[in-house]
Amino acid sequence: MNVIELFKKPIESNTYQTIIYNFTNNSKLGSYIDINNIGDFPIKPIINIKIDITFPDNEIILTPNFQNEKSIILDNLEKETIIVNCENKTITTNGFGKFLELRRKIKNRLINKYDFISREFNWIELPVGFNYLHVMGNCKIQLNYTMKYKGVNYVY
Repeated sequence: MNVIELFKKPIESNTYQTIIYNFTNNSKLGSYIDINNIGDFPIKPIINIKIDITFPDNEIILTPNFQNEKSIILDNLEKETIIVNCENKTITTNGFGKFLELRRKIKNRLINKYDFISREFNWIELPVGFNYLHVMGNCKIQLNYTMKYKGVNYVY
């Protein structure tokens, strides 16, 4: 009598970090970051944004795969560093930017002095395959993300 036991391996992960893209003199049309998700599940990146120079009405707009309705809009930014964690659904900044659009979307739910959190915010999720992240505004930006794979281990 053969007994076959099936054990599922935990999700294997590979973490990646992009270069720091310098869009401090970004064109009015914006720039693109290409991300090829070769994993088995969508990517929910951690996006590090650094504002070195304050411009009047400075705003950053991040749009995944040409889907304007899923854009992240951060406005009234000053010299600051912003971390948008799409996995944990948090936004942290060390600056005093007003985040007017952000505050409207999260209904002024302030967690502590510089941290924001919301489930209603447009958190970026990049599906399996080739993706574009359109960046509008003047900033430096770096993405950290984990490609998740599924696997099965058979033991006979």
